[in-house]
Amino acid sequence: MNTEILEKVDARVTGVNESYYTLEETGLRRRFTVPLSTMHKYVIFPAKILDSEGRLTPDTIIKMVKKTMPNSERKSYYPDHSYYEHKIQDEPKADANNLAMTQTSVIESFIRLFKNNPEILSANLANAFPKETDRQKAENVAPDETLPEENQHVEYKSSLYYPAQKVSIEKTFQLKVIIKEMAGFANADEEGSVYVGVKDDRTVTGIEEEIRLFAPYDTQEKFAAMFNNLVRQMTTGNLAFNYEMEWPTIDGHTVCKITVKKWNHDIVLFAGNQLYVRKGCENVQLKNEELLNHIRLNRKPGMDE
Repeated sequence: MNTEILEKVDARVTGVNESYYTLEETGLRRRFTVPLSTMHKYVIFPAKILDSEGRLTPDTIIKMVKKTMPNSERKSYYPDHSYYEHKIQDEPKADANNLAMTQTSVIESFIRLFKNNPEILSANLANAFPKETDRQKAENVAPDETLPEENQHVEYKSSLYYPAQKVSIEKTFQLKVIIKEMAGFANADEEGSVYVGVKDDRTVTGIEEEIRLFAPYDTQEKFAAMFNNLVRQMTTGNLAFNYEMEWPTIDGHTVCKITVKKWNHDIVLFAGNQLYVRKGCENVQLKNEELLNHIRLNRKPGMDE
């Protein structure tokens, strides 16, 4: 009987593209590739070894497992699940046909049991199946006209956890997107608020169901502390000390409102060297000459040293 051989190894990240990491097994200097989807599917890597896009930074040493089949030169690698924090997996979706059959069976059973008592039958059928979740109901909710449209001072994000483009490969990806928006408000020298749990069209979906995804930081207080620590890691200057996090209820949903006060501090850089500025309803990354000009015009000597 052929049994696969598992061996724990250290590997250094040597490169990354849109699909694969290139790594080198330490000691043997054997190079290999691992798909991004494999590397990030089940584990959460520490934020300090990730770049602003959530990818592992070059020269980082990663704990891996090497799998070798007997009588074969073929080897495969994946992250050591026993070493890194596990990622919370989405529950599998029910098969539509099986779900329909189950519901039909339940209905038939109730009819047989309560066919002589219509009131009990009606009550049981009404409570037999799960109600719509708040997020499902929100799909048909009209925009909240009391909220302003996105502008120089207001940004909406529908989720704390799920990116708009569905490209998240690590747990804090969307939080870093939100922190970029905060840095943009600061660098525009304007007060600005990010409302999380509100779509771009001002439909309120709320974030009450998402806090649990950040376990063990699954209360408002614990989440706020974790988020502040991430702000410290991802930005320069005093941004971590100059914003407010509130949890207002809008249209029956809990929303996370993060407000950066009118800025009176030095320029805020994101991920060490990226500069974002709020312009109208967009968060713009400045590069090259535009970046240098902004620094020359807005650098505040002696501040935030």
